Amino acid sequence: MAESDRRDFILDVSRGGIALAAASSCRGAKAETAAEVEESHPTFCTFTESFQDWSIPTVCRRFKELGLDGLDLTLRPGGHIEPKYARQQLPVAAEAAAEAGLKIAMLTTAILEPDKQADAILSTAGRLGIQRVKLGYYRYKGFGNLQEQIDRVRHQIESVAKLAKKFDVLPCVHVHSGKIIPSGGPVAYLLLKDFAPDEVGAYVDPMHMTLEGGIEGWRQG
Repeated sequence: MAESDRRDFILDVSRGGIALAAASSCRGAKAETAAEVEESHPTFCTFTESFQDWSIPTVCRRFKELGLDGLDLTLRPGGHIEPKYARQQLPVAAEAAAEAGLKIAMLTTAILEPDKQADAILSTAGRLGIQRVKLGYYRYKGFGNLQEQIDRVRHQIESVAKLAKKFDVLPCVHVHSGKIIPSGGPVAYLLLKDFAPDEVGAYVDPMHMTLEGGIEGWRQG
């Protein structure tokens, strides 16, 4: 698909979302203003892992050319930003996004527990208005005690969620494939069912959920 075609497609889908929101509002007692409809339309962002050969300003410029709204920026070992530089480099990245007319919609991190590095990332994200952070990967450790593993991971997520709440950031658990908890919808449900949606979110990944069946899903099942 040509670049202009991709951009037009994204814009058409975005406009469709706005139109649906507007139509929905007309059924209520109070119609939304144009600004409110614009604010409510879905944010289209792209994961930057495949673009780490480009600088963040270059990523922002090219994403804007495609009609995207923002970035899911990798802030983890080997990512666009190394975790130890979060306080220094994340504000610079956010400024580059703003200059391009975009925003950092979320961060992909390796956070697993509320340590000093997690505090630095979450506090900086909160200060910059980055409201969603994808957590790192909790590893599946063998057959026969899945419920115990789910309980252990839930306690770890709960401790991260308490820290994230201080900075008004929502930690999100990636539904991945392979030896990961969770690696599918059922385990994700068991893991997250006792959290409120404003405490912990689910980063639902259709690609990984499609791949999963023949990898480790059968073992966890």
